[in-house]
Amino acid sequence: MEKELMQILEDIWTNQISKTYNQGLLCSERQLQAEFYHHLKAEKYNDYTVWLEPVLEIRENPLLHHKKPDIMISKDNEIVGVIELKYNLEKGINVTNDFEKLKAFSTLNGDTKIPLYTDITNGNWDNDKNFSFSKDLILIFAVIAWEDVEALNTKALNEKKSFKHKNMYHLIGSVNKDTTNFKLNKF
Repeated sequence: MEKELMQILEDIWTNQISKTYNQGLLCSERQLQAEFYHHLKAEKYNDYTVWLEPVLEIRENPLLHHKKPDIMISKDNEIVGVIELKYNLEKGINVTNDFEKLKAFSTLNGDTKIPLYTDITNGNWDNDKNFSFSKDLILIFAVIAWEDVEALNTKALNEKKSFKHKNMYHLIGSVNKDTTNFKLNKF
């Protein structure tokens, strides 16, 4: 499942989102999030459920309790991917909060369960429909920024972050005045 999802995410990033960016149709992190959602919800990827900024109820992990990842992806009742996004063409990017969130996700396993569905009668969490975290959870840090921003330098970020995770990837959208380069790196 990890390989399949990574192929999907790489295709969306390098082919769809890069095309949208190069057409001048991306102007914010929120719009980047919407583009990811749009492409993940496409008919060819309908095995996955996409959650935008779900408020997490993980009391045993204070770093994640009441936090909102930009995007979470599930298949059946298992969370298989978490994406943190950054879009900033004006100044540097502070990655500290995103990396703290991703670090906290890297510690989770199948024993941690959270609700994501809501009870349609009252809007509260439906605690009868809990999700577990995949042992092969994919963590993604996706960035569109000017080419000289540290947030695009996988090697520098890898040395800076204080944790290891076997399935962590870096989606890079590097921009300069003449060209753009969208690619995937593994941390």
